[in-house]
Amino acid sequence: MKSFIITVFCAVFLAFPAIACSHPDMYVHGFGGANYLTMSESTDMEVTPLPGYMVGVGVGFILGQMRFEFEGTYRHNDYKENVPIGPTIYFDRGHFDKITSFVNVFYDFPIEFFIDYLTPYIGVGGGHKFDMESIKIRFLPYSGGMWIDEYKSRVNGFSGQLILGLGLPLSEHTITKMEYRFLKDEQGLANHSFVLNFDRAF
Repeated sequence: MKSFIITVFCAVFLAFPAIACSHPDMYVHGFGGANYLTMSESTDMEVTPLPGYMVGVGVGFILGQMRFEFEGTYRHNDYKENVPIGPTIYFDRGHFDKITSFVNVFYDFPIEFFIDYLTPYIGVGGGHKFDMESIKIRFLPYSGGMWIDEYKSRVNGFSGQLILGLGLPLSEHTITKMEYRFLKDEQGLANHSFVLNFDRAF
């Protein structure tokens, strides 16, 4: 399933420039940066997510001061290792992966609203998410020896995000953007992403 989704997004991203050449208000973009995962709900295992990363690609078009995008993203965070769960039970390793396909809507504020050449914007998005979690636990019985148990979870559902950004043109057709992205799930999970985004218009 994961490889199929990635293949579809790559095919769309590679095929889009040929379509965009005849539509000057269209653009492609790629982005990446740091991702911080937080858990608001307590669990039996006191695991701590470590700082991770986020990458994504997308296509969009401009309509006045509004922008509409379709994007695919991948987020990855490892869990902190060797967190004691009990006197003979230990967290060994784990990670959390998230794949999303979102439709985003943006509003670009007028340049006069801020500073020349810098364009602030705000956006919201929603769509499908696919979460994958893997955790390994080590058991050390008092009688000696050791055995390992692995827990895996797969969750599909709807998710939404808020995006705040600041754009800086590099050339007539290229814009670099600094973004903060907040993504909230119903399971008490939240992602805070700080990314660098490059847009290329055709």
